[in-house]
Amino acid sequence: GYPFQTQRVTKNLEVEPVNSRYAWFVQDEFNVNSHLTLNVGLRYEYAAPFENSHGDLANFYPSLGKVVLIQGTADPHFASLPIVNGKDVGITPDNYIHKDKNNFAPRIGFAYRPFGKPTFVVRSSYGIYYNVIGGYIGSTGLANNPPFRAVESFDALPGNTPSLNLSNPFPGTGSVPAVVNVNAVSANRVNGYMQQWNFTLEGEVAPNPAVRASYLGNKGTDLDLQLEC
Repeated sequence: GYPFQTQRVTKNLEVEPVNSRYAWFVQDEFNVNSHLTLNVGLRYEYAAPFENSHGDLANFYPSLGKVVLIQGTADPHFASLPIVNGKDVGITPDNYIHKDKNNFAPRIGFAYRPFGKPTFVVRSSYGIYYNVIGGYIGSTGLANNPPFRAVESFDALPGNTPSLNLSNPFPGTGSVPAVVNVNAVSANRVNGYMQQWNFTLEGEVAPNPAVRASYLGNKGTDLDLQLEC
């Protein structure tokens, strides 16, 4: 038999997210006295917005109601869609999402020996850990947005003569869907972070065995959500 419909994409998806990241960390330990030891540290990290080393990058902005072409070349199949060039609205690969630069993550811990001996110790610590955006989470989808690659459909013509066959599966110009899927990363995104803390009592009950009781806690703030609308 002969096909009643064929499809092809006008362009392969080409994406390789790249960005610059910077981080530093300082830590020190203080023996306050024979009973108390403090461990204090501070980490800072910054991740610049991702770019696509292959060029294509577009994001949807609800405030504009349009897809913004940040970099790359538009496919003419999408000429009728609400797409605007990033340079016309002041959006570039350097500023298409918020640059989150306040990612300071303190860490502090202590070990307290109330009786001055290692047979009974109270320990506790607290720290913040940031979750920078992954290149293969949001940025991959931005390269798959219109106006870069369209899915063309070719329908067989009515009649007894086949218009679609293996030697000519894509005759002429195909049609593209009137409704397309769009991916977006929030322009105001900030890096989410986790707060983690613990408190431990540890004591020796005999020359060899010991007992430990611990409390562990954590809390997430501004963690990433993937929504389908």
